[in-house]
Amino acid sequence: MEAIEDYFPGQNPVPMERVVNAYVKSIQGIGTGEIIRVFYLSS
Repeated sequence: MEAIEDYFPGQNPVPMERVVNAYVKSIQGIGTGEIIRVFYLSS
């Protein structure tokens, strides 16, 4: 993460599994024009 964090200031890291699931949903899902928000709430 440290290697690329300067390219994304103010953004919080998200596990890759959540990003992949959102991508698959955007391709295979039935929603059109939907904004898919990907976030991670750490405990």
